[in-house]
Amino acid sequence: MHKVIDKTPIKPIVVRLMSFILDDDDNTFFPEKAQLIHAMLTYVSDHGWDIKALQHSISDCKIVGAKLIFPTTRTYDYVCAAYSLAEHQFKQDLQIMVNDKGWDKLPIRQKIVLGVRKRLEPWNDYRRTLRHALPIIVQPQHFFHMTLCLYETLDKIWRTAGDTSIDHNFYTKRIMLAIVYMPTIVFWLKDNSSECSKTWLFLDRQTDNALKLGRRISKPLMSKNSPLARWHARVAMMRATFIKGSMSTKL
Repeated sequence: MHKVIDKTPIKPIVVRLMSFILDDDDNTFFPEKAQLIHAMLTYVSDHGWDIKALQHSISDCKIVGAKLIFPTTRTYDYVCAAYSLAEHQFKQDLQIMVNDKGWDKLPIRQKIVLGVRKRLEPWNDYRRTLRHALPIIVQPQHFFHMTLCLYETLDKIWRTAGDTSIDHNFYTKRIMLAIVYMPTIVFWLKDNSSECSKTWLFLDRQTDNALKLGRRISKPLMSKNSPLARWHARVAMMRATFIKGSMSTKL
């Protein structure tokens, strides 16, 4: 009798958590709502993320039943709607990049840089509007949700670059990209250069620095005596021992 252990890696916890909290179904984002948000962005710089900006956009769009699309007057809901629009467009733009014949031949570094640029470039003209959103999204009560939203963006970029890891590399890759992505957003919001050219130079430097840092810490993390490796071994042992279906018997 031989015991055969199922060695299928454990699905990252954050992936399972995201499936319950963030809805990634494109069909839920209907055109009328996107039209309202685009119209609203032109008024936010004058009125802020406020009901007045929404009222102006409703007047411009002349959409029947527009108030049913935004039944709430909470400013954070308006910001989240704009974020959803951006992610919806981002997903479509990434798919176009992936379908390009030369995409698979690009190095991972270049794919990551192009992914970050594709997330920000379509919104270059709305940076003043987005700056008005910062005081809203940094409020403590929104921290957990905004962290998950950040993860959603980082995960899209890595998966488009071809990442399929589901071990500890899954987390470290997204943490390293966050180190690149978040300072780049801050720089981009205040960049006054033509077509944000300084931002893309900054992005290149941040990416190079993150890769150097990653190489510096990867060896001690990957060593079999590291705390991370020991933790991973313990989890694998627990999974093989206690989780139903992880162990089968072969006669």
